[in-house]
Amino acid sequence: MDIFIHIKNGFEKRLKQGKAEIIQLFVDGTDSSRSSMILASVNNLLQDYLLYYTKRNVAIEIAKRGNAFFSSPSFVEVKERTFFNPELSSRNFYLTGMFGLLISMITIVLTAMSIVKEREYGTIDQLIVSPITPAELVAGKTVPYMIVGFVDTIVISLVMIFWFKVPFNGSFLLLLLSVVIFLLTTTATGLFISTISQTQQQALLSVILFLLPALLFSGFAFPINAMPEVIQLVTYFNPMRYFIELTRSIFLKGTGLDILWPKLVALLAIGLALFYFSSRKFAKHLE
Repeated sequence: MDIFIHIKNGFEKRLKQGKAEIIQLFVDGTDSSRSSMILASVNNLLQDYLLYYTKRNVAIEIAKRGNAFFSSPSFVEVKERTFFNPELSSRNFYLTGMFGLLISMITIVLTAMSIVKEREYGTIDQLIVSPITPAELVAGKTVPYMIVGFVDTIVISLVMIFWFKVPFNGSFLLLLLSVVIFLLTTTATGLFISTISQTQQQALLSVILFLLPALLFSGFAFPINAMPEVIQLVTYFNPMRYFIELTRSIFLKGTGLDILWPKLVALLAIGLALFYFSSRKFAKHLE
């Protein structure tokens, strides 16, 4: 819910009596630009309605009693309160989105490039004839980059909190859990790209072709509910969407596991499916 409007009971009755009234607007300020647009739209709507209401009642009173008996119209004040991002700082919104993009770029590129480099240098054949199993080879090519992504997560989080002053209101353990699950999807994607690429240039181009639509359909810059319905359905299969929602909720809203668990489960399901499919395809490619 982006906005909540609170109007006290008996509002119209007191308004007719000429008493001053207050309308309260509570807005989710996570997305600063969207929140500003919502506040402006609701304020314009309320002001237009109050102007119409005042003119109508003035005309009625004059028709009934005449100008001599007309009393001044009542006053209505609109009070706004923004939650989770009171200053409506765009920095808080975009940096929490960049968090997922940076982790994706690092882990996908490193995973895909490392395997393609082995193929370019011809050392992949030595790995194939070695006594290690395909599962061990997959683990050796993905686990180190998951560790790198995990360490980068801590560094990026500290920079966001202490350098850019992004508020952190949630659980750091929950954030790390979300990162571990998300790293399953990014390393799996890098593994899949490595099976369809023959050179490092092809792998880099494939990474770009994956990241661009994944970023556009993640809600990083454009709200998902403003997209066409077909695109909204596609976003449910985009792991970056869930991770960005998780990071923004944990950082800005302080949301706990009791509310975020459906997003974690969805991200975990996508991550396991991608990792299983990519591992099988990579092992088959080696054979």
